Order: sequence, then structure tokens, then C-alpha cells
Amino acid sequence: MKRLTSTLVLMTLAAGCQAAHAQGSLGEDSDRSASRADHKATVEFEAPAVAPVTAQEARTIETGSPRAEEAADGAAKAGVVTGPAATGEGYSVQLQAAGPLKVGQAATLTVSLKALEPFKCNDKYPYKFKFEPNAAVSFQSDVVRGMKIEGKQATLSAPFTPKAAGKQTVSGELSFSVCTPDKCLVEKQRLTISFDVSAS
Repeated sequence: MKRLTSTLVLMTLAAGCQAAHAQGSLGEDSDRSASRADHKATVEFEAPAVAPVTAQEARTIETGSPRAEEAADGAAKAGVVTGPAATGEGYSVQLQAAGPLKVGQAATLTVSLKALEPFKCNDKYPYKFKFEPNAAVSFQSDVVRGMKIEGKQATLSAPFTPKAAGKQTVSGELSFSVCTPDKCLVEKQRLTISFDVSAS
């Protein structure tokens, strides 16, 4: 009878140990599974590192041409005033004046022509720029010729002298031509530019 009781006690203890061991293993497996799930979620939702954008890159994205901005900044610092561009089929024309401009001091107005693809400047055409009468400005000549042509670019220098201080406007008409291998266009465009003139 004592042997039977001892055997039952040992069997009960063994069963308890096995259950505890099984429960412990199950808990460890659950913990490992949860840890793997957490790690997987972290990996899946981890945002990739993004390099910061430099100031130069930001200017490139915004304007597409940092060199154009630098050229404009340089022109502004040099006191170059640019009039509105007149555009049409195959061309863009405008006036420029380099400052500072002063009363009685000779200055130069630059007439600029840019031929647009597929056109080029017509090197056979008699270009001319005719100033409109202006009491605040004197012109060396009312009609200026001698356009300098370089492929798709052409410039004409027109001397003038401011006679009055303040905000002044100069206007005139450019006669010009642009061509493709198949055709030539003869055009006339009225151009204008406004600038400040100091008394001295």
C-alpha cells in the first residue's frame, strides 16, 4: 500500500513538471514570435533616410537655371536696365541701358535681337532702329544702323544723352529679319525702356 502511494505521488509530480515545462516553452515561443513581429513591423515601416537639399539644389529645382539667376543678379548689380521683350514667330527683341545714367553724360542703348529655333538672324537684311522724338533725351542720330550679327544673336548700339533728371522713357522702332532655310520674315517692333536719371 505504501509503495502504491509513493508511485502515485511520483507520477503526479512528474506530470506537474511536464506541464510546467510545456507551459514555459509555450511562453518562450510566444515571446519570440512577438519579438519577431515587432522587429518586422519596425523594418517594414522604417522611413528611408533622405539627404538634405543644399541651397544650390533648391535654386535649381525652383528656377531650373541657377546660371540665369546669377546673370540677372550680376546685371542688377552693374546697373543694367532692361525693357520689356517683344516676341513673335522666331524672335525676341528688347532694349537695354547700362547705368548709372546722369544728365549730360553720354550713354548707350543696346538693341538686342534673339532668333528662336529654327530661325536665325538674317545677315543680308539692312537692320535699323529709329528713335521716337523725346524732349528729355538727345540722340546722336535718330536712325541707327550697323547691327552686329552672330548666328542667332544680333545687337545694335544706339548712343544717347539724358537731358533731364528723373524717370525717363525712351522708345523706338526696330526693323529686322529672321530666316529659316525655307523662308524669311521681315518684321518691325516698337520697343520701349524706362530708367532713372540722376542730376549729377
